[in-house]
This record gives sequence, C-alpha cells and structure tokens, in this order.
Amino acid sequence: MLVTRTQLLRAGCQQMSDFSKVMARARVDVISCISIWTELLEQRLSDMIEYAYCKGSAAKKWDSEIDYVPLLSDVDIHFRVREGSRPFPAGGEGMRAAADMACDYETRFRERNPRSLHLPRTQLMLLNDLEKEPLYVPPSLTELHIMLGEPPKKTLLADQRIREIDSSQLRSLRPYLDAMPMSISDRTGLDWWSFVRQMNWRVSPSPVRLLSQSCDDPLAVWSWNRTRLCSELKEYGLGGIEERYRGYYLAGWQLFQSRLTGSSNYRLIASKGYDLLAGCLEELELLESRT
Repeated sequence: MLVTRTQLLRAGCQQMSDFSKVMARARVDVISCISIWTELLEQRLSDMIEYAYCKGSAAKKWDSEIDYVPLLSDVDIHFRVREGSRPFPAGGEGMRAAADMACDYETRFRERNPRSLHLPRTQLMLLNDLEKEPLYVPPSLTELHIMLGEPPKKTLLADQRIREIDSSQLRSLRPYLDAMPMSISDRTGLDWWSFVRQMNWRVSPSPVRLLSQSCDDPLAVWSWNRTRLCSELKEYGLGGIEERYRGYYLAGWQLFQSRLTGSSNYRLIASKGYDLLAGCLEELELLESRT
C-alpha cells in the first residue's frame, strides 16, 4: 500500500493541518541541529579542526514532502582535522569523549527546541578518511553549507570518471539485493531499524547514479533535490524509477508518523527500497547493453 500526501494530512503530522507547516517545523529543527554541531565541533575540536560543512538533503531546498523525511533523512556533516590528528583517540578515552559529544548534541537540542517536530539524525564524516576512498567524488563547493573554516577548491573529477564511479556503485548492489531476503526473514520490532538505516544510504543516491549516466553534467545531478530529480527521471523515460523513489520516501513519512513502530511499516519501506534498487540496477544493465 502506497501512502499518499492526503493520507499523511489526515493522519495529522503532530496535529498540523497544513503539510507545508510541517516541513517548516522540520527546517527549524535542521537549522538548530546544524547550529549546535557548529558549536560542538568548534568547542571540542578547536585545536585540530580545519573546516566543516553540511551537504545532502538537509542543506538543499525542499520543494515537496520527499525532499526531506524526518529521521529517514539525515544531516550529513563532513569535517576535516589537521593531518596527524584524530577527533577521538583510540581506547576508552575516545569512546567516552564520543559518547559525551552525542549526549551533548541531544541535550542542547532538547533544551532549545522543547516543541520540536523531531530530533534530526546526524551523520558525521571525517574527510581525512573519506577522501582516501578510491571511489570518493569531491563535491562542488556550490552545494555545500559551510559551517566552519573555508574548504579549499578541489579539482573536480572528469564527467566520464564520475559516470564510471556511479555505475560501479550501482553494480555493487547485486550482492546486497541477493542477500536481502535472507537478511529480513527473521526481523521483528526494532530489529528493522538497523536494516532501514543500511538500506537508506543505498536508496538515496541510486537514482542519482542512474541519471548521471545520461545527463551532460553528472556532477550537477548530485546537487538536485529529490523533487527535481523525480522530474528529470520522468523526462529521461524513467517514470517507473520515479514512482518507486517517491513511494519509498512517502513510506518513510508513514514510518515517521508511526513513531518508528509497527513491523508492517518497516516491511513496507523495505519492499519499496528493494524495488527501487532492483529497478535502478536493471535500468543500468539495459542502458549498458545498448552502448
């Protein structure tokens, strides 16, 4: 069953009758989240941090309900420290410092936002490690929300190299999809949340990777919000992928409205995610068979 915008409104997003107001509340939460993390990084890592920025759905314009889904979407914060530094030392000391930082974020957010729609889920990424990955694609500075410092302008990858990386990442979905039925066969209750987390970082970029194969500027595709992406998918004859992508995030709203409860909501989003990933892989294989 595909949840619709009308159903979401009837469900009453925290008693809000206007969906745009719900998104406005979510934006206030995200802005507060970014502000708090700016403080935390500056205060706790002041002796080593070089710069930090936010990217992804939280930093983009929201034109419709699929552009940001509370808890399903995360706030991507990337930061770099001086070479030779580590934000958290190995061992118990580092573990305690990391846990204390997470606690500090949540405490500050709750204190400043007693009537929040949600507690934004953050994903911190250390650029010192991320940039060493062979398939890392440096973002354009224009798509970043700068939090601290000044990120240097990096040489962008050639269009064809971006397409190669994107197609490689899509092909890597095959083992994940093949193993998925067995991996969900025994899941109940909260067991589902870890599965959805692992699925989500695969679902979000997959239509982007597919569309980059055909667009003249593959890096620009990464700067689009999901509403624009869905429009472009239809323009390129990928209406089936667009429907699955939209359906996944509408199912995400249904999961959020359930307060992350009900195994049926998790099974729905898992099914939507599987269909989307399988569809992207099939379309890639079809496209490559024609070239």
